[in-house]
Parts: sequence; structure tokens; C-alpha cells
Amino acid sequence: MFEEAQLYSPVTTDAGGAVTVHLHDGHPGANDPHYRRRRGEIAAAALAWRPGEPPPRIDYH
Repeated sequence: MFEEAQLYSPVTTDAGGAVTVHLHDGHPGANDPHYRRRRGEIAAAALAWRPGEPPPRIDYH
């Protein structure tokens, strides 16, 4: 059955500063710890960016 696509994944930051991207259970990367960690790193860089600063450098390897 068709399911409506999720347009974004909620992001939270805990008291210690760790960023978590909350993926839907049906997301292809939901059970991949490496993918989830990487999404968290990218989200953390985006959250740390401030207007007027250069964009964060994201290393894609």
C-alpha cells in the first residue's frame, strides 16, 4: 500500500550536546548505525552554522 513520503526527519539535541536525527522505522537507513551516526554528524554541523559564517565543510568519503 502507498505511504506518504516523510518530508523531513526531526532532529534533537540532548543535554550533553549530542545530535540525533529521528528516522522513520521504514527509512532504508533506520537500522544502519554508520548511516545514523553520519546523519547526526551532518545535522550537528548544520545546527552549529550561524548566518554570516561560511558553510560548514562536510567531508564526503
